[in-house]
Amino acid sequence: MPGRNSSTLYNVLVGLNIFFVLTILLLTLYVLISKSSTSIFAVNISLFSNKWSPENGEYGLLIPLVGSLLVSTLAIPIVLIFSIPLVIAIVEYARGSLSRILDVIVDLTAGLPTIIIAYIGLAFLSNWLKNWVEEPLNRFLNFIPLFSCKPLAGQNIGTAALILAISTVPFTTALIREAYKMIPRSLVEALYSIGLYKEEVAYMKISMIKPAIVSAILFSTSRVLTETTIVSLLAGNQFVMSSCIFTPMITIPSLIVNNYGYSTIYPLLDSVLFTSALILYTISLALNFAGLYLNKKLEVIAGG
Repeated sequence: MPGRNSSTLYNVLVGLNIFFVLTILLLTLYVLISKSSTSIFAVNISLFSNKWSPENGEYGLLIPLVGSLLVSTLAIPIVLIFSIPLVIAIVEYARGSLSRILDVIVDLTAGLPTIIIAYIGLAFLSNWLKNWVEEPLNRFLNFIPLFSCKPLAGQNIGTAALILAISTVPFTTALIREAYKMIPRSLVEALYSIGLYKEEVAYMKISMIKPAIVSAILFSTSRVLTETTIVSLLAGNQFVMSSCIFTPMITIPSLIVNNYGYSTIYPLLDSVLFTSALILYTISLALNFAGLYLNKKLEVIAGG
C-alpha cells in the first residue's frame, strides 16, 4: 500500500540520518581524543598553566581558556538584553507587513557570515568604541576592576565580546521568537479575558517560555564560545590574563588559527591544539545537550 511504503521509507531515512549524525559525533570525538592523547600524557597538568612558549616546550592553555569563557560571559548578557525586547516588539507590537519584514531581517542576519561582521567591527567599530566608550569608562569608572586599565587599542576582549553579541542577537532572537509563538492562543485569550494589559500579557508569555529562553542562551553561548573569526580579529591575541575587559587576550579558537601553521615545527604543538579543540568541543557539546533537554521540556509544557 502507498501509505505503508511511504511510512517505511520515512522510517528508513530517519534511521539513516540518526546513524550518520551519531557516526560523525563519534568519529569527531575519536579523532580529537586520539590526537590529544600525546600532549595529555606528555604535558599533563602543565596544560592548565598560564605559560605558553612552544620553543621552550611550554604549552599552557589556561589563558586561552579563560579568554574564551570571559568573552562568552561578557557577550551573553548583552545578547539577552536585546533579544527579548526585540521578540516582544516583533510579535506583539509590529503589525502586518512590518512584522513579516522584521522576521525576514532577523532570519537573514542570523545567517550572515561572521567574517562580514568581524571586518566591519575591525574597520569601523573598534576605534569608535575605544575613543567613545572604553576610554570614558576607564576615565570615570577606573575604580571598577573591569574598567581599571587604559585601552591601548580597539582590539581587546571587551570589543570582541560586544561584536560577538551583535552577531549573536539575531540568532538568539529567532530561537526565542519561535518558542514565543508556540504558546497556545487559548492561553493568550485567557490572559486578556481577565483584564491584563498587553505589557502584562507579554510578561506572562515570557514567564511561560523560561525553559526556551535558557535553552536559547545555552545554544548562543555554544555559538559564541566556538566563534573564530571575530575573536581572531578583535580580541587582540595576547597571552595576558587580566580582570580588565580592555586588555587584549587570546581565546581557544584564535589560538588554533594563529598556531596551526607552526604545528609541524614544534613536536607537541599539533597535539596541544587538538587538546584545546577537545576542551572546547566538550564544553560546547554539554551546552547543546542541556539546550536540547530544555527544548524538550518546553514541548511537553506546550503540548500540555
